[in-house]
Amino acid sequence: MNDASGWSPFPGNINELVVSLPTYVETLERTGGVIGEFVNPKYRDGTRTAFKKSTRLECMMQDLPRSLPGAARVGFVTMPAWLVFSPVKNSPEEARAKLAAGGPPASATSSELDLYERNCRLLELAGCLAAPAEGAPATFNGMPGAVFPMVSLAPSFAATLGDLRARASGLRLGPGSALRVEGAGARLRDVTVDGALVVRGAAVSGRAVRNAGYRLLPVDAGDEGAREEDRIRGFRLVKEAEEVAEEGAP
Repeated sequence: MNDASGWSPFPGNINELVVSLPTYVETLERTGGVIGEFVNPKYRDGTRTAFKKSTRLECMMQDLPRSLPGAARVGFVTMPAWLVFSPVKNSPEEARAKLAAGGPPASATSSELDLYERNCRLLELAGCLAAPAEGAPATFNGMPGAVFPMVSLAPSFAATLGDLRARASGLRLGPGSALRVEGAGARLRDVTVDGALVVRGAAVSGRAVRNAGYRLLPVDAGDEGAREEDRIRGFRLVKEAEEVAEEGAP
């Protein structure tokens, strides 16, 4: 549900399919758009006597290739999980149970922390970091994890590794630091961040940023006085201080 800003305060995940339109049209004409359905009940506990949520008919995206003509070429691209898969689908309670059973928690807590680690890894993979970024151990909603530098890279800044290589180099991100970059004109060369830096379309070079930065303060999932988005994440972001570099600013 969207909030007053017009956007949802909750993170999410999507699946992506790329289909040839002529083949798709042919399949629709042959099947009338009908695809196999199944029932996927979610039970409250091991007794399987009560539903955790409403059970409904579903169809799987994997069934679309099964409906295509026999001559259709079907393939897939697989990537490491850290790069492409960190869904938000479990409550804090369910996530703790998944983690205790040896599986991924797949919650709002783990997804956001995974995003920060992913962006640090992408910067490292692209050769933008002068030294590897490291994560600090932390526990939110009863789940241990690691808080890497809180890096947010807007698509307007870089959509590919090639973009990153061309637009950033020599970065050093201190423990607990935060870096947000947006705008195609943004450039970062030999920048050290020990705190928080926001770059909006500006070229920043040879700068050392040191301030109080941002903090993630733990929030208990059962705290009725806290915002719901903070409760499901297990923390809230507190901006103590930040340095902002904007295009055209002196």
